[in-house]
Amino acid sequence: MSTLESIGKEDLKELLNLGWMTHDGMWFYHCLKDLGLEATNRLNLSAVDSLALFEIPRMRKALGFEKERIETMAELEAFINGAFDLIMPRFMRFTHAFVPPNRMTWKWEDGQCFAYKGVRRLGVAEDYRCGVMRRIDRWFELLGVPFTGPGVDRCLMHHTGSCGGEYVFHFPGTES
Repeated sequence: MSTLESIGKEDLKELLNLGWMTHDGMWFYHCLKDLGLEATNRLNLSAVDSLALFEIPRMRKALGFEKERIETMAELEAFINGAFDLIMPRFMRFTHAFVPPNRMTWKWEDGQCFAYKGVRRLGVAEDYRCGVMRRIDRWFELLGVPFTGPGVDRCLMHHTGSCGGEYVFHFPGTES
């Protein structure tokens, strides 16, 4: 049996995500060192926006979601739960829940956001612009889902001591 066949799906997801997060952190560090925080923030957010353009079609395909536009809360919940199941490793310590009729709450375990940990170590948490929640915002935009989001720009963990919030979705018949 090969090593790949002997590793479990969750362990493989952890390993691949650790590699991705290490690359992401090293990319951020080297941009910061060479270009400064303002340029690094701008490049990071641009990269997040571009990533979503590729990520959403890939997730649609992986999840078998062929509709061009998500039209109901049930469809959104199924898609987002599937997407998070595909990409969220255990070490990220992120939770979310759908609250009828039209909300999704989310929260990082206190102090556990990987981006917060990294920018805190680098000493730039004060002025870091959050790419993590920007990514989720872009997902909803690319899925054609009308929403009001928390508008996270700065690191909430650093500025408020916790990171969480809610999205409100504006599908017909779900306004509350």
